[in-house]
Amino acid sequence: MKIPTWTLAALLGTAPTAARLLRDNMDPANSALFTSKTMEDAFAPPAPETINLMAAGVSPVTDWIDEFIGSFKSYASSKLLGVASKIIDTLGDSIDGKDMYFNFIPKHVATLKPDGQWHHYKGRCFQDIKVRSTLQSDGTCIIEADYRSAISWTCAEYVLYGNVDDFHMQYKIIRGTETYKWTANHEKVHVFDLSTSLSNAAQGVIKTADFLLGRDVDEFLEHFNHLQFDKRSNPGHSDIAEEDIHPGDVVMVTNLQGQSAAIMWAGGSIASHTLMFLREPKTQKLYAIESWAGGVRKLTFEEYLKDDAGWYNNGVLVPLKKELRESFDNDAAWKKFTTEFEGNDYGYSNFVFTS
Repeated sequence: MKIPTWTLAALLGTAPTAARLLRDNMDPANSALFTSKTMEDAFAPPAPETINLMAAGVSPVTDWIDEFIGSFKSYASSKLLGVASKIIDTLGDSIDGKDMYFNFIPKHVATLKPDGQWHHYKGRCFQDIKVRSTLQSDGTCIIEADYRSAISWTCAEYVLYGNVDDFHMQYKIIRGTETYKWTANHEKVHVFDLSTSLSNAAQGVIKTADFLLGRDVDEFLEHFNHLQFDKRSNPGHSDIAEEDIHPGDVVMVTNLQGQSAAIMWAGGSIASHTLMFLREPKTQKLYAIESWAGGVRKLTFEEYLKDDAGWYNNGVLVPLKKELRESFDNDAAWKKFTTEFEGNDYGYSNFVFTS
């Protein structure tokens, strides 16, 4: 499955295609740690088979995410750690354990417009950094970056420049001014600064990838959500009969698995998944409606019990209060769902930008 460049760049606040950023008229391959093009090449496996995204029990999007996370981890283990080992950076901000989660996401420090205005910020290595973009007569832009007041002779600054057309990660170890010729869209160029070393960031990618693939979930939830789950000696199960369910009742699920735990964190909820029950107005057939990896869908109650409920480890049926049940308009809710929501994509972008 081909993983588009914008997917990885969403973590960095950009959505690139191919373009070029030149440092002092040098080839970017000799100056950038990585570019949109090199990362697109690294994340380009074969195209997948066509699969029915709405079919019960099938989750190709989840498989795609797992594949992407695995590829990201492999890239960090091989490429990023290899590059980092060649950079002299002994600032001493090494971190480990729970503080490594998502430490590779850089901090937004400036948005450049081609008006020549300087933007100042404080970096991890250089305490006085200023950057600006100036429009040139040929329609390109020159980005100037001035680095001063390093706190060590052996530290490095890692800066990402990017917008909807391209991104490049540069690094600086010696004070002074550098210029970059930006030939992509220049209306806005966003500047991000990495708050840790490249080596730490690569280790953070590996640890975060392991978590998203299902490892160290308890540590993550305890640290970020302040939740602790004791292992049950006899979990057991509960049978739900159709006659016990009314329109508007919901099921809330806490799934102790990496990506679900990340949803709990980003959404600010103990539940990682919810669904609601509605009845089809004409037949009165009971349906479960939910948003899952393949999109927003409905399942008959029988399909729900067979294909959906079996993977719940921690789920609870939450019925409406009696007075609310009497006023709940099932027909209006059904019409709203079937005409406006059913078939829509799952809202991954909500969690990315909430995070």
